[in-house]
Amino acid sequence: MSCEEDQKREGQFHRMREAIQFDREKCIACTACVMSCNKVGINFLKIKEEGGKKHVEYNCDSGVDCIYCGQCTFLCPVDAIYEQKNIDEAERALRDKSKITIVQMAPSVRASIGEEFGQPPGTNVQKKMYTALRKIGFDKIFDVTMGADITTYTEAMELADRIKNGGVMPMFTSCCPSWVKYAEFYHPEIIPNLTTARSPHIHSGGAYKTWWAEKEGIDPKNIVVVSLMPCTSKKYEAKLEKLKIDGVYPVDIVLTARETADLLKKHNIDLMSLEESEVDSCGAFSGAGIVYGAAGGVMESALRSAHYFLTGEEIDQIEYKDVRDSEGVKKATVDIGGKKLNVAVIYLTKNAVPIIEEVLKNPKAYDYIEVMACPGGCVGGGGQPKPTNAKIIAERKKALYHIDDKTKIRKAHQNPVVKEFFEDYLAKLPKEKSSSIIHTHFRKREKFE
Repeated sequence: MSCEEDQKREGQFHRMREAIQFDREKCIACTACVMSCNKVGINFLKIKEEGGKKHVEYNCDSGVDCIYCGQCTFLCPVDAIYEQKNIDEAERALRDKSKITIVQMAPSVRASIGEEFGQPPGTNVQKKMYTALRKIGFDKIFDVTMGADITTYTEAMELADRIKNGGVMPMFTSCCPSWVKYAEFYHPEIIPNLTTARSPHIHSGGAYKTWWAEKEGIDPKNIVVVSLMPCTSKKYEAKLEKLKIDGVYPVDIVLTARETADLLKKHNIDLMSLEESEVDSCGAFSGAGIVYGAAGGVMESALRSAHYFLTGEEIDQIEYKDVRDSEGVKKATVDIGGKKLNVAVIYLTKNAVPIIEEVLKNPKAYDYIEVMACPGGCVGGGGQPKPTNAKIIAERKKALYHIDDKTKIRKAHQNPVVKEFFEDYLAKLPKEKSSSIIHTHFRKREKFE
């Protein structure tokens, strides 16, 4: 069956894996989604004219595929393209009294979801969200930011090891699943450069279904982890078979920030009227984890810890402002333990192309590269509240850096929860087992895979 025939067979709905859904009957062929896709640099969506009528369809070129970033969902005036909904699934889990429900919120969501409740962009509603999620009925209120600290710890150790022992360089980040899909599909030649660290919500979900479950004497199969994310591609990532631990997915359900707001409204939660409360103790996090939500944040977080892993000494100056506030691509040279590292921070996959080409010609041009598929990083993710534009993204970023600045612990490796996970749990496991919990692997992907 040809690609064109396959599209006709699908009928009204086309689903981009578990991430996005396109309703052909609602579409008015305004081209907004097509332009968004072009801006990212993917060109998966296109306008086709048949019999004098225009409609949106996907690109049948075998060398072009969706990366599930969800940028196409922002501008559609008729909601013909949107994230696949998982609210009903989350509510079923909440009603199932045989399950322990864990909810975890991504760093950037606390600085964006207030917009759905009439607040200015960048309003930090972190502690009100914890209260709201308790009112809805979740058993444990944890946080993806703790998982970001695990990612930082893992990634910083890997960076230090590659530097000291001559590993494949430069090292690319891998916590953005849209970027990973892009690399696996469009540039499989750089797969060895990707850090093997899992992404934050997969790390924390995995930690809760291993370390925490063992501490609490709970069967991981009776735990449901719900991630509240700024992203549509996290839905796709959560269903990757390779991420299972002992046959169990680390994360069961992913809700975008928009879906999360809908869930709160469905339960008549007036977010801004709520008292503030704290995260449950095993969800504690550092300021380094918080800045993951902004482009450059993954790198800055890792650099704060890589210095320690390279030298054994703590660094006092922990803010790497040279990797902040990029305009698509930002290059810098940073000092880590007396070693000069050439780094680059990139958002939008189209901006990664010249850097990848440069790396393939000269692998020594850079030491460490962060790539995020969405504008500004997760603060501009495809699951964030509408509208999202450059000014709104800037305010969300500012809020995250403010939270980091006010957080007592600002280095991931100093987070006592993370130290317990690594030192009291992982360190006592066989190496192969511990590695299966915190590392992943990559391979070339085919179209629609």
